[in-house]
Amino acid sequence: MQKGLSKNIVLLLLSTMLFFASFIMLSPTFSLYVKSMGGNEGIAGLLTGLLTLAAIFLRTYFAKLADQKGRKFVLYLAGIASITAPLLYMVDLGFWFVALVRVYHSISVAAYVATSQTLLADLASPETRGSTVALYGVAAGTSSAIAPYVAFSIIESKGFPTLFMLSAGIAVLMTLVIALIKEPPVVVRDKKAPSTSLKEIVSDAWILVPSITIFSLMFAQGAVNAFLPLHGAKVGLENVGIFFSLSAVLSIIYRLGTGYLSDKIGGRRILMPALALTVVGILSLIGLPRYAMLIMAAVLTSFGFSAAHTVLLTIIVDKTQVQKRAQAVTFFTNAWDLGTSLGAMGLGALALYSYSALWSTVALGVLAGFIVTVRFLPRSTAGNV
Repeated sequence: MQKGLSKNIVLLLLSTMLFFASFIMLSPTFSLYVKSMGGNEGIAGLLTGLLTLAAIFLRTYFAKLADQKGRKFVLYLAGIASITAPLLYMVDLGFWFVALVRVYHSISVAAYVATSQTLLADLASPETRGSTVALYGVAAGTSSAIAPYVAFSIIESKGFPTLFMLSAGIAVLMTLVIALIKEPPVVVRDKKAPSTSLKEIVSDAWILVPSITIFSLMFAQGAVNAFLPLHGAKVGLENVGIFFSLSAVLSIIYRLGTGYLSDKIGGRRILMPALALTVVGILSLIGLPRYAMLIMAAVLTSFGFSAAHTVLLTIIVDKTQVQKRAQAVTFFTNAWDLGTSLGAMGLGALALYSYSALWSTVALGVLAGFIVTVRFLPRSTAGNV
């Protein structure tokens, strides 16, 4: 890559690390904050999942805005939301106010993730685009590995106000880094080009089946994010942040290996074990408060989530036509976010009743995704699926 272009990519990767550090600090810890305000598992689940649910509806708007106003303009909006939302959490005006802040905070993830990936594609040369995108995943994964453990440690020693201020401070650094990036000219797309209808997307098994499967996986992930910290606190585990940090570290390793192996032995041979091991990993959480079961769950679920996501997204990209690839990936991403939201928002009553029942139900959801994949995912006559 050219020297200037390389510098811009490095800056974008650095801003990505800072964004995910700021955001993920508040992801697995937020349910504990709601509980500290006097909320129960049901309220915690609803407020935790509300952010991701709101981001689903905002993502399309910010994608269009990035084409009209430029990538950096939208990234600045993400930076403003990332700075101010954590500070607003410190204002105690009740749960309705927190809900409004969650919707406002969703601007950050809705604006940053898709726009930063688009800018990365703009900056990278075609010859190095694949490896550059892989580095984006490593940047996000590195922050995901460190941030949860740091966040739980801060809560124990300093409390939530310090956590919120640190999250906002990191977001300030992220915004300053964004300002240093030189944005290339935006290529205007042909507005007269025909778009793919939702009916076409849903009727394509290569798109629908992976989307259903990722929904089942992220339903489990949403439940883990929302309720594992509460379960750990209930049974006396001092810091379940080790689960999230270990999962993030292993996910980086798993993703690097999954892409290589799927080319060699076929994605289906990786996907099926990944889904099965996710079921076992979720069920392992029933064994808390034993740390051995927590570690087992982290090892198995991180493999399942990362390997399955890599294979499923590759299937959609490989098996859909170029003219509908963007819509297919958007549909897949929305299934991801919807699963995450419902996993957090829809299981609060079950968590109040029994965590064993909660994790059993979540495992059954992943098993349903496994069955759908086995039964309805087409078998390719060519390629490695």
